[in-house]
Amino acid sequence: MFGLLAANAISTTGSMMTLVAIPWFVLQTTGSAAKTGIATAVAALPVILGSALGGALVDRLGFKTASVLADLGSAASVILIPLMYHTTGLAFWQLLLFVFLRGLFDSPGNTARTSMLPDLADRAGLPRSQVNAASQGIQRGAALLGPAIAGVLIAFIGASHVLWVDAGSFAVSALIVTVAIPGLLVGRADVSRSAGYLSEILDGLRFVRRNGLLLAIALTAAASNFCDGLLTVAAPVYAQDVLGRPIDLGMMFSGLGAGGLTGILLFGRYGTHASRRLLFGAGFIGVGLAFGTLLLLPGRIGVVAAMFLGGVAAGPINPILLTVFQDHTLPEMRGRIFGLLTAVAWSMIPVGRLLGGYLVEWTGLRVALAVIAAGYLLAGFTASVAPIFSRMDR
Repeated sequence: MFGLLAANAISTTGSMMTLVAIPWFVLQTTGSAAKTGIATAVAALPVILGSALGGALVDRLGFKTASVLADLGSAASVILIPLMYHTTGLAFWQLLLFVFLRGLFDSPGNTARTSMLPDLADRAGLPRSQVNAASQGIQRGAALLGPAIAGVLIAFIGASHVLWVDAGSFAVSALIVTVAIPGLLVGRADVSRSAGYLSEILDGLRFVRRNGLLLAIALTAAASNFCDGLLTVAAPVYAQDVLGRPIDLGMMFSGLGAGGLTGILLFGRYGTHASRRLLFGAGFIGVGLAFGTLLLLPGRIGVVAAMFLGGVAAGPINPILLTVFQDHTLPEMRGRIFGLLTAVAWSMIPVGRLLGGYLVEWTGLRVALAVIAAGYLLAGFTASVAPIFSRMDR
């Protein structure tokens, strides 16, 4: 259990550093918010493809093997970015290619590690909701450190050098999973596979289609992730045009990470027995209200405070989402179901990132921030009133 949590923490820290480094690198070298949006959209698109198509592969290879291979592939993809930048030169299309490959490897790895959690929780005799809260809490803690470290490193060594650290984080994650995770956690490696690969993916699609609750939750997450995509583009522009320093971008995302960690800790201590539906809907509404204050364009303290409060509100959302998915998913189909649901939830991130750049350029920063706040409020209201979400508490 602790090995998996440590691997996730290291990998997430590196990923959050990249979340700051790549948009800042593109914005600084091109001066274009639109190209920044394109780069961040390309980073999200393979997550959808890898999650949808890679889940069956995770089931076939086994959770542990799939996690290790995915991390190694991600490390190799990321290394090529600074390697070419400092040697032969890096064209924009090449950067997009390597970012795409990294996401293509990254998503099956996340699916594999998520699929291990229920078995590890059961082996340890711990409630799944608490294990999910611990997992998300550690990832939020990593999300707190990663952007702050990236902001400082960008200021001193440049954005491209931060990517070396990110590549190393994937390699270390692969090593920890290899050494620390029990060999019995291998997914379906011992199950006869009479059906073809496409048939296994279609089985997962049919399962998700029949379970309306899982699909409704994934669609709600997709709507909020559209807003996350917009924020990924709006935040660097906010840091550059309103605050003026790369370290401010890191502090913004660190404030969000600190709030998320606080929210998850509060959920793990007090909220695991509360109504899942109530906390799920209220979380989205709280994020919308917190981010709505950014319309006032507050200074450094104000914007970090708003990001922190948004993170607190969002803290319980992912642990609740994971627990409901685990409770409603067949163990032998876990990789496929998690992968497909992740693909649905992530489907709007590249759309949000791509449109975010043009939205900022055409309408201004304030309009983009208003769309972000309104989207979260709509997602929370839907989860609070739609009858199908009442099944979350059953």
